[in-house]
Amino acid sequence: MHDCPHFGECGGCSWLDRPYEDQRSEKQRILAAELAKYPELAAAPLAPMVPAPQAHFYRGRLLYPLARRDGHVIGGFFRRGTHDLVDVRSCEIQDPAITKIADRMRSAIARLRIPIDPLPGVVSQPQRKENPNEAGARALAVRLAHGTGR
Repeated sequence: MHDCPHFGECGGCSWLDRPYEDQRSEKQRILAAELAKYPELAAAPLAPMVPAPQAHFYRGRLLYPLARRDGHVIGGFFRRGTHDLVDVRSCEIQDPAITKIADRMRSAIARLRIPIDPLPGVVSQPQRKENPNEAGARALAVRLAHGTGR
């Protein structure tokens, strides 16, 4: 059902092991249950969930916190329930183009020796900055407009 090498440890998704229709049904059920907690929304009709055009590679944006591990720049999603990063190099729900861009950006950060200032709670190896007042990269953000492919 999935070929993701990160599935299970990565917190980026949790339902790749289920058929897509089951994922949609469960998301619809969860949404209805959450809305039912609010009296003013409980009676509102809930339209059926619109399916993604494809069951895989549909996510058009990514936000990867950055860190350094063993001298390498890593970025990806948090391991479930932690602030430990899973270094994501492939993803079955992201459009492959944005994953490829993130890989290139990580390489450029390493090559250019751009300092990394990890987000609070992210475990990262300390690094020496030439200028202690210099800001570092914290995360990678990539967005794809599906309509234009840009």
